[in-house]
Amino acid sequence: MHNYYIGQLIKNDSDLINSNIILDSNKKIQFLAKSPGEWGNSITIAVAIGGDQNNSANNGDFNQSKEVFAGILLDDVFDYIPQEGRYGIIIKYKDAIVESFTVSLNVDERDSNGKSVYIDDVINNNSDYIFCIHNSSDTRTLPSLLNEKAITLLRGVSSNPTEEDLLKTYDLFSNKEEVDIDIIIANELDGGASAVELVNARKDCLVFIGANYEDVVNVKDNIAINNLISWVSKTPPSGKPINYNNMFVVACGNYKYQYDRYNDKYRWVNIAGDIAGLRAFVSENNSSGEISAGIKSGQIKNVTKLAFKPTQEQRDLLYKNSINPIVSFPGQGTVVWGQKTLLKNQSTFNRVNIRNLFNVIERNISKMAKFQIMKFNDNFTRNRIISMIKPYLNEIKAGRRIQEYSVVCDKTNNNDKTIKENKLIVDIFIKPISAAEFIQLRFTNAGTNSFAEVIGG
Repeated sequence: MHNYYIGQLIKNDSDLINSNIILDSNKKIQFLAKSPGEWGNSITIAVAIGGDQNNSANNGDFNQSKEVFAGILLDDVFDYIPQEGRYGIIIKYKDAIVESFTVSLNVDERDSNGKSVYIDDVINNNSDYIFCIHNSSDTRTLPSLLNEKAITLLRGVSSNPTEEDLLKTYDLFSNKEEVDIDIIIANELDGGASAVELVNARKDCLVFIGANYEDVVNVKDNIAINNLISWVSKTPPSGKPINYNNMFVVACGNYKYQYDRYNDKYRWVNIAGDIAGLRAFVSENNSSGEISAGIKSGQIKNVTKLAFKPTQEQRDLLYKNSINPIVSFPGQGTVVWGQKTLLKNQSTFNRVNIRNLFNVIERNISKMAKFQIMKFNDNFTRNRIISMIKPYLNEIKAGRRIQEYSVVCDKTNNNDKTIKENKLIVDIFIKPISAAEFIQLRFTNAGTNSFAEVIGG
């Protein structure tokens, strides 16, 4: 019978989260909760060591029973006991086992199907709860180290992230050739600065920035309006302005009071995440050019109350300053009542749906064009590019997202000089369809006259 050592339960306790440094060279293995705070602190992990790995560290923190957690047996978690040199990672969230993995500390080890079983690859690619960092240069044996807390479970990035931490985190997504991003939610810690820096670098996604808590919560409605206008144009009382003239940035001007069922309490929550979620939902279920605002497509859920309720005049004032109002209509829910970006110039790109649509179109056509890189710059290649782009744009036009388009890729924009510079130019002209954001109803009392007389027909 194989001996099976059960490592001590390692929880995300405060004595293990002192460092703001993710990789601690003194630790052989670190497990990091994917989200910090109470959620991460509800994760408990056990490490089971397979095979006949007897050692002198079996001093009470290890035992050979097959109970991985109180009342939960290893047989309930694993169908097969891992062989010697493999380890069982068992993850419990609150009172339930949520994940289990069989891993190796050997970077090059693979299973019978050729898939990596290296602990970093398995955990980081498959777990919904934790990340893993393995210090492969540490030659100490795992069984002897469990008792020394050489394995720790930390919070997501750090217990107290700094603005520099945010900048580094957003920067992980700066290479748009590695990862596609449509939507970014800004962090309140730095007023959205790191998120805006990311979209300025990529120029193919939208960032949703929420108002500062101090500017809108527990203040009078008219003061909240003035604070929000200062927020996007100068310096608000909170001291965290944005002052951006940017087609890739969306300002969301309210907070909602929401019940937190995980902690049984009510919290004020920035509305930016909800508006970003609506944009993602509409793009996924309808199209990237659909509008994620209004009574039909702009419904915000789980709202007990708003920080303030702007009147129509106040909504118009906010919208004039490129702030998207959030309003509650009796019997019709709480909705996003605008879809402006922070672009100050008069342009169709100061609308969220159009900027989002162009982001997707530009990204997809760029991917198509890549297949013609290193091809001969002649009529055949140019016509081939056009034949790839037109069906794609025809489909978008048929879906009522654009009015017209034109694709030019011939000798008019690829003259001899351009060809000698090893360039191939494709000019794409698109007329988007604008939304009806304002509806003016005009009523006329026709009296006893005929409609033809009143209308003038």
